[in-house]
Amino acid sequence: RQPLCELSLNNSYLRSKVKVNDESAEILIDNQSIIQYLSSIIDDYQATYEQEENILFNISETNEILLKLIDTYIINYNIKIIKNIDKNVMIYGEKNIFIQVILSILQNSLDAFKIRKIYKPWIEISAKKIDDKVVITFEDNAGGIDEKLLSTIFELVKDSKTKLSNMTLNMLKIVIRDKFFGEIFANNTDTGFMIKIEIDTNRALLGVTHG
Repeated sequence: RQPLCELSLNNSYLRSKVKVNDESAEILIDNQSIIQYLSSIIDDYQATYEQEENILFNISETNEILLKLIDTYIINYNIKIIKNIDKNVMIYGEKNIFIQVILSILQNSLDAFKIRKIYKPWIEISAKKIDDKVVITFEDNAGGIDEKLLSTIFELVKDSKTKLSNMTLNMLKIVIRDKFFGEIFANNTDTGFMIKIEIDTNRALLGVTHG
């Protein structure tokens, strides 16, 4: 947060040196709004990571925190985010680990958009409850991956196109299984790539072990 404080002080000093109706004054006001917004993101991120124990948390609210963290990237690359999330869907587990998992999945799409220079990129995020499972999907239009890699995609990272920024897909599979009693799947679509997570809510809430 210290760099933001310094930027805020510098911004305030510059505002005191320009005329109220000057074009520069408007830019400095905008800058202050950006600084305050970044500060709020830090608050959200800090609050999330202070929570280490298993809790019941809302998917929709967590998704909004996630999108804040990559908001600048979304704006800079004009990425459309499509949200089909049931606001009542809850899952049980360590919220901070869940955020790391989803950030890694989203980063994979963001990297593909950048590398492949996708025209009108979009990511669709869906979450719903089906019987005793929470089903969460992430689909993009980044062109997908080599079909030959799909059968082993969760076992070994073959090349840079299947690499996630913070966790390999193999690590994601382990985390989803061990921490959330779920499974993760991947497949190509007509326009890109989809990852689906299915979480067994009954097993997670009971805290049963894997057999």
